[in-house]
Amino acid sequence: MGSSESKEDVSGGAGNQTDTNAEERKTNNTTHAALAVAVGAAVGTALVGWGLSQTATGSESKQEDEDDHHHLTQKMMKQPGRDGYMPRANFEENPRNYFRELRGKMND
Repeated sequence: MGSSESKEDVSGGAGNQTDTNAEERKTNNTTHAALAVAVGAAVGTALVGWGLSQTATGSESKQEDEDDHHHLTQKMMKQPGRDGYMPRANFEENPRNYFRELRGKMND
């Protein structure tokens, strides 16, 4: 009879440990769910604010973006006789005037 009593104590103790672990998991799941909701709300608020700001300044920003895109997509070349780069189209349009301006001979 002594051996069966000890078995009951061991199994009873293991059952209590399992119940405690299950409660801890429920608490952790609840905490994680609350954290996920809070993070989702913060991200949603940030996106709504960003969207409203883009709507308020949409036309100006779009024009600036197009200008920046055009500037970045046009072919560039090294400026002849100077340091730096310039749009190739500006030079090819009238190279004679470019060199006149470079040498300061606009009276010809």
